[in-house]
Amino acid sequence: NSRFVSLYLGRFKNHWGTPRGSGVLISDNPLSYDQFTLRIGGDRLALYSLIGELDSSLDGAFPSRIEFLPPEDRARAERRYLAAHRLNWRPTRTFQLSLMESALYSGPGTGVSLKYLIPFHVYAFEVDNTPKNDENNGLLAGLIWAYLKPFTITGQILIDDLDLMGENGEPGSVAFTGSLVWGGIHPTLDAGAMLEVVAARTYNTHLPEGRYLYLLRGLATQFNDYVHVAAFADMYLDSAIPGLTVSPRVDLLWQGSSDIRDPFPEEDDSVDFILNGPVERTIRPALRIRYQPGPQFWAGFDYGINFITHETSDGVDIHPVGLFTVGTRFSFARPYRLSFR
Repeated sequence: NSRFVSLYLGRFKNHWGTPRGSGVLISDNPLSYDQFTLRIGGDRLALYSLIGELDSSLDGAFPSRIEFLPPEDRARAERRYLAAHRLNWRPTRTFQLSLMESALYSGPGTGVSLKYLIPFHVYAFEVDNTPKNDENNGLLAGLIWAYLKPFTITGQILIDDLDLMGENGEPGSVAFTGSLVWGGIHPTLDAGAMLEVVAARTYNTHLPEGRYLYLLRGLATQFNDYVHVAAFADMYLDSAIPGLTVSPRVDLLWQGSSDIRDPFPEEDDSVDFILNGPVERTIRPALRIRYQPGPQFWAGFDYGINFITHETSDGVDIHPVGLFTVGTRFSFARPYRLSFR
């Protein structure tokens, strides 16, 4: 790792989104997976690339323990890989624009594919020529971040499948997230709101191995076919207890019936663009408390009450939900300076 180049090889997570929000292309929602990650560039312009090995499947079943299968079955197992690239442009300290793309490809005996190591190759090269030995699910996304004192604005949009010419008549497959934070309403108070919209077909494909999942967890968002709105405030109570933050918030979640893990709809199936089928609506007032006296330790508590209604039933279901987390961080590192003459 250096100022202009970094290389990482191992099993870890990535999050190409805002620190407290979702990532529409790559997020920390899935479990860690084996990968090679490269960064070239500095603060103003940088290219990030990764290629990761995901779970394998046999006859569309996930996850599969193919190492226990007979050799003839292992040979036809679908080995799945993820290649992703992100180009960051930050002309000033208060503005950043990112262009991102990814491809999930698989096939019997598939390995690291050289063409997927080329950033944005699908938009600059012919990729469907012979030989074409793998199947892929390609996504394109963009991110914008801006600080317009006292507001911080973020936005991400992903295009999975969009019929601009109206030729096939299928609903689009897109995802969007955005947030607005008002910092410094008071020296001890910030407030903000966020919006997430994911269409009913997003992250799903005709082939089970093409679904944007790893060990049944979304590589980006965990679900599709929903609208999520939230408003929150962060109160910094360091004057009373150093490192204490109290955050009241309210979440509204409208969830459709489509699921990334479901078979992809046929062409003649009627599927809404978003909020397909019976919709479940959840309203959740909550209180989050975080205590972090230093960088090595933190603890948090989240308690809320879910008020749930469903189109297929009457009445309101009420579910109190709480979560307690605690964490610690250890660092073992030694710097080495390299010089070339």
